[in-house]
Amino acid sequence: RDVYKRQELFVGLPNRALLINQAVERGLRLLVYNQSLLPEFDESLSLWVGTSTNIALKKVFIKHLPQPYSACATLNKYRSEFVELIRASGYAYRQKMCQSLCEQQYTIDMCHCYYPYLINLRANVSACSNATQSECVFNKAVSYFTESGYSLQCQERYCPPECDMVRWEYVLSSAQYPSPEYANRLTRGSEKLAKIFREENASITYERLRESILAVAVYFNELDYTLVNEVASM
Repeated sequence: RDVYKRQELFVGLPNRALLINQAVERGLRLLVYNQSLLPEFDESLSLWVGTSTNIALKKVFIKHLPQPYSACATLNKYRSEFVELIRASGYAYRQKMCQSLCEQQYTIDMCHCYYPYLINLRANVSACSNATQSECVFNKAVSYFTESGYSLQCQERYCPPECDMVRWEYVLSSAQYPSPEYANRLTRGSEKLAKIFREENASITYERLRESILAVAVYFNELDYTLVNEVASM
C-alpha cells in the first residue's frame, strides 16, 4: 500500500491458476457492499492484471412505499421459506438474495451439493466440487433456470421486492501499471516478490511482473449520499 491508499496486489504468476475463473481471465474480483448484506459474485467488479484502477463510490438509498403503492412487501407480514431463512441469518433482506437461495435449493435438491456462485445458508451441505457434481449443476440446474423461467417463479412465489435498498454507483478509471521505472523499484525493494519468482525458477521481467500484479484505490467520490424517498400522492 502506498501513500495514496492504493492497494498493490500480487495475484500469482501466469502459469499458476489460483482460482477457477483464471482459466478465462487473469485478475481479481472486487465486491463493494454493506456489512448487513451478503453479496453475490455477479455483483463484483473485474480488476485486470497490469492495470491501476481508481473506483470512486457514491451511495444511494432508495425507500419504496409498500403495497398497494408498489410491488414491494412489508416483510414482517410476508411468509416464505427463503424470507424466513434470510431473517434467521441476521442479514438484511434483498430480493436478489432470496432468488439466489431459491435457485440454490433447486440445485441442492437435484445435485445434493451447493453451487458456489449462488448464495448458500445451509450449513449441512457441501460445495459442488467434483466433475460429476459440476456436470449436474450446469446440465440440470443452471440450464433449467435459464430455459424454464424458474428464476421468475422464485420471485413471484417466494421473493417479493424489498422496500428499502442500497445501491452503489461507480466511476472507474484505469491506467497501465506499473510503469517500467516503477517496476524496477518494485523488484529491487521486495524480497518477497523476488523469492516467489525464484521458487518458480522464473526470472523477473517487466512482462512477467505486469501479468502478476495490479493496483486498486477505492474511495468515496463525495462525502454525502443520495436518498430517493417514495411518497404517496396527495
